[in-house]
Amino acid sequence: MGVDEVELTRRVYAAINRGDIAGALQVVDADVEWRMSDTFARGERVFHGHAGVREALAIFAESLEEIRAEPTDVLDAGTAVIAPVTISGRLKGGEERIAYELVQVWSIRDHRVVRIDVCQSLDEAWSALGIKPPPESSSASMSEPGTGRDSR
Repeated sequence: MGVDEVELTRRVYAAINRGDIAGALQVVDADVEWRMSDTFARGERVFHGHAGVREALAIFAESLEEIRAEPTDVLDAGTAVIAPVTISGRLKGGEERIAYELVQVWSIRDHRVVRIDVCQSLDEAWSALGIKPPPESSSASMSEPGTGRDSR
């Protein structure tokens, strides 16, 4: 990967945070595959195409308003881009704010997102790519759904 793919990933997060899903999908391949972690999947674990991306994003919108997806970093992993991300928002019907920590692995080919894998930790993401993490990489883990608390 490289600087272009890292920047493309940042632009997709920015579009999603603006509520511009159509804009985000402009760089997502029509045949994209989104593999959701078991922690967040609601039966269906693999989502396909632009409709699948919308469906995967809807999982968070079911319980949250004012949703934000903020990458804490976007890492060039050679064959992919790894992004530890905080998904946050306000619980529907209330004032309580909640946040989930997760890690997304973005596979990008010819400046198009072709696959997104949601992992529970940086270690899991590096392992899925078959790459040893750099020494400065720490292991962030996903929070329990509905609690915003670390699941460790």
